[in-house]
Amino acid sequence: MLTQVPHEADVLARLDRLERQNRRLKLGGLALLLGLGVVVLAGGQGEGKPKTVEAERFILRDEFGRQRAALTVSKGGDPALYLLDTDEQARVALGLSKDGPGLYFTDPGGKHRAVLARNNDGIGFDLLDENGKSRAAFHVNDKASGFIIKDAGGGLRVELVVEEYPHLRLSDTAGTARAQLRVDKAGGGLRVLDAKGKVVFGK
Repeated sequence: MLTQVPHEADVLARLDRLERQNRRLKLGGLALLLGLGVVVLAGGQGEGKPKTVEAERFILRDEFGRQRAALTVSKGGDPALYLLDTDEQARVALGLSKDGPGLYFTDPGGKHRAVLARNNDGIGFDLLDENGKSRAAFHVNDKASGFIIKDAGGGLRVELVVEEYPHLRLSDTAGTARAQLRVDKAGGGLRVLDAKGKVVFGK
C-alpha cells in the first residue's frame, strides 16, 4: 500500500495552524504569570508587613558623587539628618539629643547662624553672628515669652518680655537699664534712668 504524500498547500496550512496555537500558548502563559504576580502582591499588601531597611548611616550623593545628605545615629544613640552643599559642608542639621530636638542652620565656615531648639527650659529661636554669639533670640517657656537683642560683646541691650504683664527694657553698653516701659493691673509706667540707675524721669 502506497502512502499518500501530502500536498504542499496542506503542509503550509498545518504549519500555520501550529504557529497560531504556539502564539496562543505563549500569550496564555504570560497572562497566567501576570495573574500570579498580582495575587502575590495583593497577598503581601493584605498581610500589612511593610519592608524594612536597617542601617546606622544612610548617605545620599549627587550625580558627581558628592555627599549631599546623611542620616546617621551617633555612638551615643542620637539620630541626626544633615543636608550638605556642593562643597560637602553641612549647612542644615536636624538632631535629637537627651535635651530635646534642634534645627541648625550653618554658614559655609561651619558656624551655626540660626538655631531652633527645644529643651527643659522651653523652646527658643536664636540668630547668631559670624563669631557664633547669639545676637537676637525669641524664647518661650511655661512662665514667660520674650524677645531679646544683644550687642557684639554679648551685652543685653533690648528685652521685651511678657510674664504676667508685659515690659520693655533698654540697657546701655554696661548692661544698666536706662529706660523701662511696663504695664500691670494698676496701669502703665515709663521710667528713664541714668548710668547709676537713678530715675531721672518716671511716670
